[in-house]
Amino acid sequence: FNLAVGSSGATDPAIPHNIAEQLHLELTEAHKALGLFQHHDGITGTAKDHVVLDYANKLLDGIHHSEHVTQFAAHSLIAPKSDQQSAEMVFFEVSEVHEGASVVSVPRVLHLGEPGRGAVILYNSHPHTYRGLATVRIDSPYIKVVNGSGRQVKCQVDPVFDGLQQG
Repeated sequence: FNLAVGSSGATDPAIPHNIAEQLHLELTEAHKALGLFQHHDGITGTAKDHVVLDYANKLLDGIHHSEHVTQFAAHSLIAPKSDQQSAEMVFFEVSEVHEGASVVSVPRVLHLGEPGRGAVILYNSHPHTYRGLATVRIDSPYIKVVNGSGRQVKCQVDPVFDGLQQG
């Protein structure tokens, strides 16, 4: 977020000032939710079911705020500024779907559509080269993986079945 917003004296930041202010408010809400959730663990008498669920809902809201700010900032750094119209826009989706505070998150399956038409960008947030396994769930076995230079990278496709086929 800070990289996308740039320094306060920047003449042409990746995120316009008015949008950055809205996103900063979202980030502040996420920070408050995480702090409240961490603090909850040590409070005596707050283990009642309705209290736990309330705290979990607040944490889930914080996660959603964090995910939104992260995807907006990432888009701002790699895409033209003309695409940014409001702070509510969604450019990327995170890898897991959080449907509720009492429900386990599920991996997102990307629907690529026509062969040759879909694209997935993986971002390494670590300060070093990542050499581990990256898993992306997609709805098609017809893929090609390329690196930042456009060179093809070896990949493995494993089928994932998300239901029983009627027959």
